Amino acid sequence: MQSRKKSIYDETDAAKGIKINNIMIGLVVANNIRQVHDRKVLEMTFIHSFLNLFPRTSLRKAIDCLSKGDYAKACNYFERYISKNDYFYGNSDKHELVRMYISEAYIEYAKALEGKGKYQEAYDLLLKMIKIAPDYSDVYYMCANLNEKLGRTEEAINNIKRALSINPNFFNAKIFHAKLLYLSESGYEKSVAELKDSLSRAPGFYLNKVNKLIREIINGTGKEEVIRQFVSILREKPSSVQVSRQIALENIQRGEYDSAISELKKALSLNPDFADLHNLLGIAYANKGAKDDAIMELKTALKINPQYLKAHLNIALTYFECGFNEESSRHLEKVLQIDPGNELAVNLKKELVGVLN
Repeated sequence: MQSRKKSIYDETDAAKGIKINNIMIGLVVANNIRQVHDRKVLEMTFIHSFLNLFPRTSLRKAIDCLSKGDYAKACNYFERYISKNDYFYGNSDKHELVRMYISEAYIEYAKALEGKGKYQEAYDLLLKMIKIAPDYSDVYYMCANLNEKLGRTEEAINNIKRALSINPNFFNAKIFHAKLLYLSESGYEKSVAELKDSLSRAPGFYLNKVNKLIREIINGTGKEEVIRQFVSILREKPSSVQVSRQIALENIQRGEYDSAISELKKALSLNPDFADLHNLLGIAYANKGAKDDAIMELKTALKINPQYLKAHLNIALTYFECGFNEESSRHLEKVLQIDPGNELAVNLKKELVGVLN
């Protein structure tokens, strides 16, 4: 997708000062917002021209597969690339964008394996990812869910504790932690204490549910009903905006840009301050060839969130393709301030050197 308060899904609504837990990578990090862990649309897309900036290596093949939704192949190619670049291991900020690409591929493939009931295989894949990007709370949350399904409650509790050490305000992790404590030998008191602590992080529409759950546990309600209430709080319900965004992403992947643009405009009419949506709309326009409209949307994304790495990259490439080289260079410098060594920015900067000199 918080020890730098990081979540893989962590870039989009910086606009509103809201902590995000979702990703869209590509030149888009798809961030679904949910201190409630609204597990978003983990999708990735980007302006097609960017692939031309990668050398013909396993990295380029990996990102191409990722953009097409072939996560198994993407993971395979990423592993080849990582094997030749030791610096990906450990707690480093180097090549942050590529780390996010890798993380998305692993997470999406792990989700696919989980959907097939291959819990151990999904868990092992996430452990590989943790070696590359150890500071994403969402990944530890996923590991906890898998360990619970594998009957490893204590390991699941340790995963959740790690997620909360990275992001203490991760509401869903706190609820899940309370559920695990309820089911463990720790007793109901610790579960109730964790639920009470979660109230300060809970979105308003969850307060009544959490308070009701606390009362049910204290009053000795049957375990089956208590677990049902835990599951009800943890269940993720995508908003209409998230649904529109997912539809738009799929349309872009199919090359149906007009449909994507229409869907994104609908979503923005309800949420005009989502930098993520403006960035995605800019991508749709750019891929369609409507560069002026693309620049306008990308500028809006950056006005909302001036640190939005993917939007800086997108607008730099769009400016470059329009011949506005100084503007392109300015945004590339910003990218390299945020993510030193960013391969896309470095390669595009090389293209600009001859033109500007």
